[in-house]
Amino acid sequence: MNIKKEDKMEQLEFKGTQGEWKLFIDNVIKSEIFIMAGKIPIIRIAVNNYINKKEAKANAKLIEAAPELLKSLNNLVEWFGKYEDHECEMIGNQILCKSEDQEEVIQFAMKAINKALMI
Repeated sequence: MNIKKEDKMEQLEFKGTQGEWKLFIDNVIKSEIFIMAGKIPIIRIAVNNYINKKEAKANAKLIEAAPELLKSLNNLVEWFGKYEDHECEMIGNQILCKSEDQEEVIQFAMKAINKALMI
């Protein structure tokens, strides 16, 4: 694999709450699920008539994984643009591919990254 060293995608930084996000279920109230960053509650998900506990927990698990998913997706997009054998080329923060399918996948990933980073 040939690394295109002159082209490096800028790692965009997440500006939200830093640190590992962990799921916490309030065993006293039992109607609230929290996402915590250390001892700081950053998100509260209510269990109510519209969302049952199983669904609320599934939503919370996705939110809990969000920082790692964002970082992984960003790293994957960056990695994809570095290697010539993917038939893609870095132009600034854009990746242009010879294959429309590859470019569509990368553009979809970049759209998700930009949405998460509020760009």
